[in-house]
Amino acid sequence: MTTYRNTRYRLTVNTLTPLHIGTGRTLLRDYDYVTHKGKTWVIDEEALAETAFDRGELDRMAQGIPASDLLKPTDYEIDSPLFRYVLDGEPRSKTRGSVIQALVKNAWDEPYIPGSSLKGALRTALLFSLSDKRLDPWRIEDLNPKAKFAAQPLERKALVAPYEGRGKDPNYDFIRTLRVSDSTPDDQRRLSLINVSVVKWRGDTGAPIELEAIPRGVTLTMELTFDTYLLESPDVKRQIRWDEILPKRLKRLPDVANIWSQKRLEDEAERPRSGPWKQQFEDIMNQWEGRDADEFLIQVGWGGGWDSKTLGAKLKADPQKFAKIVNNYKLLKKGVFQPGDRFPKSRRVQIGRQDDKPRAELGWLKIKMEQIS
Repeated sequence: MTTYRNTRYRLTVNTLTPLHIGTGRTLLRDYDYVTHKGKTWVIDEEALAETAFDRGELDRMAQGIPASDLLKPTDYEIDSPLFRYVLDGEPRSKTRGSVIQALVKNAWDEPYIPGSSLKGALRTALLFSLSDKRLDPWRIEDLNPKAKFAAQPLERKALVAPYEGRGKDPNYDFIRTLRVSDSTPDDQRRLSLINVSVVKWRGDTGAPIELEAIPRGVTLTMELTFDTYLLESPDVKRQIRWDEILPKRLKRLPDVANIWSQKRLEDEAERPRSGPWKQQFEDIMNQWEGRDADEFLIQVGWGGGWDSKTLGAKLKADPQKFAKIVNNYKLLKKGVFQPGDRFPKSRRVQIGRQDDKPRAELGWLKIKMEQIS
């Protein structure tokens, strides 16, 4: 009986730009966090309740008195148990109840990169690499009428086809052969408080949003595994009938990811930039040009925009079809999209805390992929 050992790779992940992967939770000013002497202090509610009890103020806390009114100047110590962690900088808004978008962290408030986030980006890259062979020609009628699930039929055609009738069964989805672990947590708790804004094509910015982010220059490790049994077993091949092109693409995963990212970087290079934003993008391009054969760049998390999670380049190839997609799915907030118009016209970008000028893209990673077994 043949024994199949999974093929495992170590992924060394470097953040080239700030990375935000949210939890959906917001932190409220004066309740979940407070500011003091240029820092943002995130409160440990249980520790504060114990302290309030010791001080005879538990009733006040139960009545909804903001945490900021229960703290004393002497409480603000970096190693104080009253605070889960402390961020450099303060949010711009001083209004009680203003929010910070929380970053995903483990139980010890150490940030990490979920494996599902990277796997989703790799899935899109694989889909793009297969699009010429599997999705030509494609029709608007092939798309799901619900905007949220529009691409599902194309995904099934590329990653499950030619097995008609099985597209809804996850057991026949080729991506199940690929597993990506969560990253190691950053035990140094390197967190940044950044301002992000929607930046239009010519540089106009909207209202800023406050985010927690993993800053650039942080290195974490992840593990990627190919399920060798699913890829090579004659029984699986006979039952599921994955063709040879799919395993071959997995073996060339850095190339697949780089082809996807190259197209995205080429499109992004057309966007007007100046000052720190221009320099930061040039740094990404230098990393791109200086990468080794086992390295790839990819964008994950919040801020990549519509075209980081879709087959944007494929859909845009036919301007008439693409205009129908934008209008049919109401992707514009107002107006009618015309063939040849630019889409998307804006991007979420880190902006300066003082000058509101664009400074950095979000979520670009450089990853080294090394086989370990």
